Amino acid sequence: SHMKISNEGNFIVYERNPYRGDGSLIIQQLRKSQSADTITRAGKAVVSPGSDAVAFAIYPGYDTLKALKLKGIKNDKLPKDSLGVFQIASRKLEKIPMVKSFQFPEKNKSILVWHHHADFEPDSKEKADSLKPNKKKTKKDDPAVMGIWDLEKDKKQTIEKIKHYTLAEEGEALFFVQKPNDTLDSLSIHRMDLNGWISEWLFSVKGEVGQLQSDKNGEQFALVTSSDTTKSKVYEMIYWNENQEAIRKIDTVFESMPEGYHVSEHGRLRFSDDQQVLYLGVAPKPLQQAKDSLTEDEKVRVDIWNWKDQQLQSQQLKQLDREKKRTYLAAYYPDQNSLIPLASEEIPVVRTDVKRNPVFLLGSSAKHYEYLNSWEQTRYVDYYRINRINGDTLRLLTKANSIASLSPQGDYLLFYDRHDSTWFSKIIETAEIKLLAGKDQDIFYYAENDVPNEAGPLGIIGWTEDGKALVYSSFGIWQLDPASPEKCQRILGDKQNDQLRFRYQKLDPEEIFIPESLFLSVFDKQTKKSGYARFNRKNGKLELLQIEDARLSALMKAKNAAEFLFRKERFEDFPDYYLAQKNWKSVERLTDANPQQSAYCWGSVEVVSWVSYAGDSLQGLIYLPYNYSDQGSFPVLVYYYERSSDNLHRHYAPKPSRSVINFSDYTSRGYGVFVPDIVYRTGQPGQSAYDAIMSGVDAVLEEFPGLDSTRMGLQGQSWGGYQTAWLITRTDRFKAAMAGAPVSNM
Repeated sequence: SHMKISNEGNFIVYERNPYRGDGSLIIQQLRKSQSADTITRAGKAVVSPGSDAVAFAIYPGYDTLKALKLKGIKNDKLPKDSLGVFQIASRKLEKIPMVKSFQFPEKNKSILVWHHHADFEPDSKEKADSLKPNKKKTKKDDPAVMGIWDLEKDKKQTIEKIKHYTLAEEGEALFFVQKPNDTLDSLSIHRMDLNGWISEWLFSVKGEVGQLQSDKNGEQFALVTSSDTTKSKVYEMIYWNENQEAIRKIDTVFESMPEGYHVSEHGRLRFSDDQQVLYLGVAPKPLQQAKDSLTEDEKVRVDIWNWKDQQLQSQQLKQLDREKKRTYLAAYYPDQNSLIPLASEEIPVVRTDVKRNPVFLLGSSAKHYEYLNSWEQTRYVDYYRINRINGDTLRLLTKANSIASLSPQGDYLLFYDRHDSTWFSKIIETAEIKLLAGKDQDIFYYAENDVPNEAGPLGIIGWTEDGKALVYSSFGIWQLDPASPEKCQRILGDKQNDQLRFRYQKLDPEEIFIPESLFLSVFDKQTKKSGYARFNRKNGKLELLQIEDARLSALMKAKNAAEFLFRKERFEDFPDYYLAQKNWKSVERLTDANPQQSAYCWGSVEVVSWVSYAGDSLQGLIYLPYNYSDQGSFPVLVYYYERSSDNLHRHYAPKPSRSVINFSDYTSRGYGVFVPDIVYRTGQPGQSAYDAIMSGVDAVLEEFPGLDSTRMGLQGQSWGGYQTAWLITRTDRFKAAMAGAPVSNM
């Protein structure tokens, strides 16, 4: 698990963890010798941007921690994680004790920064990976030692009394908060130039510091801080720029700060990639708590709900903590020293794109329709266009019933209407709505939807740089031109053959627009084969790279090389990783993570097809016991939850479960397990399940005579639990039945 590939494609890093006990981290070379190094009790790996090192946590042993916990040792006294640093060229491993966090910059420099636990003493003889309990009394947020290591130059430095730190994305600068020796409540903020390792003091604050954020080049910096000593704190943001003489404060009295609001410690600070905007969160100031005059046993707590509330009381209680931390997006413009609120209580959700940083943003609000959630499945929402420069809002849609997306220039709104099963665009300047593509041309919704609600769309892939949108249909992929319905067309797929399903694989996390050449996953809905393809949306050329009787997933690519990784699994084969190179002409297996499986009985799986009592053509899966033969007599369990036949090649590791069937566990014990697909009819969930399940049982018993019709059991979880409760009132063909967490009040 947790697979990573280096930017240059020269090695991979992944974890191998047992169900219980100590795992290991494997660093495997992909070129030359393909040697592998294994570090026990390691994980949380981070690869350097230069592909020359890996940093990771080394955990105390599972048995050691368990023994100490049984002795009553408290969590803060347990042994701490160490930091491991593995250098690829020399294969040298260095361990650093008692480290709570570590970080490489995202790009360019192989500079590692780490922060020790507060009870770490630089001059002590404490060894890395020590299993001894900690005896020193410290608080979680006490200052601690920070380490810096330039791996290219093999240069190291430590700085004491550090509270927080952050690295600039490009690796040019390090910002940190330090606790001076001679003050009680003052903190000093510093910037280190990582080219010359020169550190400078920037400013000081009193109180506590929340999150820190730098722009990508380390030329701008901001933090959230509060000098309040009360429990209910009011925060402010401090902004620094290397080209200005004084710091700036964005506080409760800052111009354009909404009345009664402050900078929220729960909001996320983010600089746009063009470094023109700093996004932050604002929220109502917390109410100051009156001094408590009652003891705990004297206090009475009452939950009050009114029938006019938009949310049910149970929902209010469930979301209480989230609502307390809710923030509203705002944009700070350093050049103008101005704050523009973007989101509000009326429009609480505004989508940002810090990479492209468009002028117009899409906002949404479900505030006026929350009460409908009590009896309708459709989630309604109003959509708005927000001008991030001046904060102007324009309502685009009212009570929309599905998804929407704003064009790159903000001049069109693309949206789907569930009622019409159609994609529309709205020309924002004229408010004209155009029908782009609908049900007469293709199926853009989930065609197998069988819940009593209108089906939703299959989804938007994204926008091209020239303002075209790509969306999924049942028969392929469409390119929609929001300005010209006549230019909308299916660019991939065949309406006469919907057997193949394509899904876009985003391999570059920094991608802004859909590229000309797309990598797609491919799934054959009939045979259950899967694989990958490459599609050129300009010339329409589709190249099937790999498709086989297996489940292929988790495709990833090295940032600067043509090395691709993916997982391949079958019911009987663990999902190991494979490497594709040389334009996919060379594919080889990289991992063998579960060799012990060969020593165990397993089983097999096949697809079963039949026609239900209601006349529906259905498929299901029959998991056969490891020693199945038509001349035998094997007990069989029937398990169901909507549709499962597409999971033909899914691997199931044996493990205990609360109330679902683990297929490999049962087949290894001599049971067959039948999993039929169910098609539901509105208003008849129980009868629909009966028609599908019982007809499927007839079909599988006929096709596999070794399954014993006199020794059958039923099992369903949640919605499947309801079907179990219903079925046992209609048939006596089963010897046992189990309904897990059933919906029982229908």
